[in-house]
Amino acid sequence: MSDYSFMQSGFDNLVQAEPTLSKEEQANIMGLLMIFMENAARDASEYASAASRSIVLPKDIVLALKRQAVPSGGFWNDPNLLQRFAENRQAMLADDDDDDDDDDDESSEGEGDDAASVPQWTAAPSDASELCAGINAAEAEFAAWGPTTPMESIVRRAIVEVEEQFLAMDEE
Repeated sequence: MSDYSFMQSGFDNLVQAEPTLSKEEQANIMGLLMIFMENAARDASEYASAASRSIVLPKDIVLALKRQAVPSGGFWNDPNLLQRFAENRQAMLADDDDDDDDDDDESSEGEGDDAASVPQWTAAPSDASELCAGINAAEAEFAAWGPTTPMESIVRRAIVEVEEQFLAMDEE
């Protein structure tokens, strides 16, 4: 007997292949993500400077991400979002045509993890700028925020995961 097909468990129908995204869909996601991250990185840097620190700390990044995510934050209300998105999307599509898995791995050589040189996190004063006031208020707004769209839910979950990872790193 060589046909054992009658012995199938039936569990193979539970395994679903992950949906694949077209290059255009990937470019759309990457284009939006790039804007979101650029805004958060800029905000975190400005916030750290207002707190009299020359180093951006994980807490600065998390707060800046939260500010971008909440409805009163900068990302959803950016009047140039569509234009920036179109530019990033075109760049992603053009870059995808130029590169076929040519990842540029940048070395972090010279970047020490010396705990003695990392300053203690301190909040920037809210009266330093509108940005600082928005970032300081973003944590409470984020905690109370109930996303209304699937995209907002994805963003919220991702920020919570990043925050948990940073907290785990601090405990080590």
